[in-house]
Amino acid sequence: MRSTLAYSVIVIWLQLLGVIFSDAAAIEVADLQFTELDNRDGLSSTVVLDIAEDDKGYIWLATPNGLNRYSGYEINQYHPSDNDPHALPSGFIQKLFVDSDGILWIATHSGLARYRPESDDFETFSKQNSVIKLDVITTISEGIDGSILFSDHKYAYSLSKSQDNQIKILAQVYKTDSTIKLIYDEPSRIWFGSNELGAKILDKNTNEVFDLGMVNPWGISLDTGALHDITVIEGNYWLATNEGVYVISANGGQLKHISKELMNLDVDVNVTSIIEFDEHVWFSSDNGLFIINTNIESPKIDPVRCGWALCKMRSNSTQNFQKYAFILVR
Repeated sequence: MRSTLAYSVIVIWLQLLGVIFSDAAAIEVADLQFTELDNRDGLSSTVVLDIAEDDKGYIWLATPNGLNRYSGYEINQYHPSDNDPHALPSGFIQKLFVDSDGILWIATHSGLARYRPESDDFETFSKQNSVIKLDVITTISEGIDGSILFSDHKYAYSLSKSQDNQIKILAQVYKTDSTIKLIYDEPSRIWFGSNELGAKILDKNTNEVFDLGMVNPWGISLDTGALHDITVIEGNYWLATNEGVYVISANGGQLKHISKELMNLDVDVNVTSIIEFDEHVWFSSDNGLFIINTNIESPKIDPVRCGWALCKMRSNSTQNFQKYAFILVR
C-alpha cells in the first residue's frame, strides 16, 4: 500500500438512507450524503489512520499527530504529556477499537491505551509495566471470551478484563517485524493477517502457528502477501487481500477469487476491508469502493464512481438506517 505520507486523507461520515442498488449502473456520488472533516474543523492531522464510534455516539479519529474525538459539532484533541501519566503514551495512533462493553482501546507507538471516560484520560499498558515486548501496537480485536486481543510487530497478546487487565503472550506470530493488521478469533483457532508477510493461524489446541501459504490442518491455501480483513457471510469466509477478495468455505476450499479481471482493472486490487449490507458486500481498496452481490457463482461488481481510493471502512447500525464511516484518500 502507498505510504500515508504521500497523500492527504479526508474523513467523511456517510449515511445510507435507503440507497437502492441497481444491476444496471454503479452508485454515483450524488446518491450518497457526505460530511467532510479536515484541519479547518480542528482535526489534528489530515492523515487519518483509523476511525471508531463509541457507545455515546462520539466519533474517534486516529492520526500520526494525536487522537481526535468528534461530537458532531466540535473536535477535541488528545496528545501525550510528560507531566501527565494518564495522558496518551504516544501521539502516533495506529488503531482504534471499541469492545462489546463500549470501552475504547487505542493502539499507539508506545503501547496499548484504554480510554477512561469518567476521568477523560487513559490507562497505558506497555513494555514498562507488562509482558509486552515491542513498543508499537499494530491492531486490536476482541476474543470470543471477551478478552482484548492485540499485537505488536511480532507477538500476539491477550488482555483479560475479568482478571484485572492481566496480559499474557499468545504466540510469536511472525519471525521478523511485520505490520499485523488482523486478528480474528474463533473457538479453536485465531487468524492473523499482515500487510507484507501474509496470513497465519494459531491452533489454540497445540499453540502452533501455521502459515496459510503452506500445508496446514485446515486445508486452506492462501499464498498472498497481505490479509487485511475477514467477514463471514452465510458460513463462507470473505478475505480481503492484496490480490482482491478470496472466498473460502468452512472446510477450507476456495470458492471464488474476485480478482482484478473480475473488477475490470489492469492491476491487482489491494482490498483493505469488507462489510456486508443489504445482500451486498462492500469492498474498500486502493482503487476505490466496490459493491458486489453475494452470489458467488455469478458475482456482479459495481464500482462507486467517486474518484477516491479508500483505505479503511467501518460501519455502525441503528434501527432506522445504516451509517458507514470511510477514510478516503485523494
